[in-house]
Amino acid sequence: MIVYFSGRFSKKKEDLICKIVNFCQDQLFPDIDDIYLNFEGMLPKNGQNLRSGKELEDYCGDCMYEENKEFTIRLNKRLPIPQLELTLMHEMVHVDQYLKGKEMDNTSPYFERWQEKEAHKKELELQTIFHSQLRKD
Repeated sequence: MIVYFSGRFSKKKEDLICKIVNFCQDQLFPDIDDIYLNFEGMLPKNGQNLRSGKELEDYCGDCMYEENKEFTIRLNKRLPIPQLELTLMHEMVHVDQYLKGKEMDNTSPYFERWQEKEAHKKELELQTIFHSQLRKD
């Protein structure tokens, strides 16, 4: 897996992102390695919207499938570490959904979309496993 950063994250956050990406790959799609992840750090500005239409002050992140196993994951650079972890795990579930060729629902309200329900459920499961492994190390 190739990870690229744009939008300047702190070294601490870049290291954490790489650790979480590797963990999620092991948990979600361990047999797929030829993936390119581009991480963009976003700084919310009051009143500015992204494609989701959500206010950026509530914006945590999103995942876009570009082509040929290439993804862009945008993350709010102001997220505290615990929220960054959870958001990244959520977005990695979307990477897994795209890799499996699942058709995304982009018409239903956000919290009613099947892919969001699945990602919200799995992000918590992943976070629990991640922290239990950290305690063992």
